[in-house]
Amino acid sequence: MQRIAYLTLANYDNTAISIESNFEKTSQLDVQLAPGQVLLPTTPDDPELDTKILKVPIIYTPRDIEAMRETIEFDINGIHKTSVTIKGEGIPLKLELTQPDAEYVNFGAPLVGEIVTRTVQLTNKSKRPVRVTLVD
Repeated sequence: MQRIAYLTLANYDNTAISIESNFEKTSQLDVQLAPGQVLLPTTPDDPELDTKILKVPIIYTPRDIEAMRETIEFDINGIHKTSVTIKGEGIPLKLELTQPDAEYVNFGAPLVGEIVTRTVQLTNKSKRPVRVTLVD
């Protein structure tokens, strides 16, 4: 499952600045910063601050059950470089039956058109919440 975080950038200087990154997309990390981005000057109390900030989507799609650490370098005005470190972890899905004897569910011999339901309880032992959908 992919996760998206946003790096929020604002320019509190007196003049506009350009910001770029030469980060190349990998199989598990993508930085969606279009080339030639310009940040206009602003202040923290500017009523138009929302229109002058830049939110850079950083998309993490773990491919393995392991920790990931990448450094993204940003180039400001072609003369100053700054780095941001991104960390993530691919974690295993640990969704189990609460009662192990519920491995087999018997629906009996229902009549045609009869609706029969059974409840099976699951326990999530993963590090994160899990969304489960059953599809027929």
